[in-house]
Amino acid sequence: MRIPSFGEAARALRLLQGLQKPLNSGISLASTANIPGGTPFTLCPESRSTDLFQISSVVIERQPVYIDDMFTVHIEGEFQDTFSANATFDITGNCGSYCDAYGAPPEERGGETDRESFCELHPIEQPLGGSQKKKRNNSTCPPEKGYAMISPMGWAMPMFLWWPQVYNFTFDAKTEDGRRIYCLAAEVCMRWEDEEKNKRYSTGPWSNLWQDDRQSVLIDRHANKTCDIL
Repeated sequence: MRIPSFGEAARALRLLQGLQKPLNSGISLASTANIPGGTPFTLCPESRSTDLFQISSVVIERQPVYIDDMFTVHIEGEFQDTFSANATFDITGNCGSYCDAYGAPPEERGGETDRESFCELHPIEQPLGGSQKKKRNNSTCPPEKGYAMISPMGWAMPMFLWWPQVYNFTFDAKTEDGRRIYCLAAEVCMRWEDEEKNKRYSTGPWSNLWQDDRQSVLIDRHANKTCDIL
């Protein structure tokens, strides 16, 4: 059985449309610290203080996320301006800091990108709070300037993402004219919830992954690293 490519991983973790439900020139921003909310997401190195959506927190409704799970990501922040409905959303999957451990050839280390419509995948709750009717009437895209929550849903799709290993993802949203809306990144260890399934893939560098039950990380003994579970 072959190892899934990281382009397939990008498609596998694509955000789904129609299944979401809401919860009741610039300075480079630091991308080393996790964003408030208890997830492995960080701002991308390309993120700037001029990004159109300034993120204040990211929460995953279901944690941990296993292969074949569906999950909702709630991103709170403030839109600095509105934009057209033709904005794009790029999902890139690659081997991240594990390229050497996986023996990925140079031409594959950049991964592959799946481009989707921003508005189709980003239900926007604006303003926050109020009656359910008001929420539905204001969950529209493109957004207005001001505070908002966007709540896309994802699926760790086993058709493409079936091998327990470390995956590196970047989620980059831009307007039609190239202005960045936001960019998030996460390097995560994905596995099956059923440990018997994990045992089927017991060869290669990914076999060095083991879970420390005291914390929500996997530890890669081969690379001597810890990796956040999504």
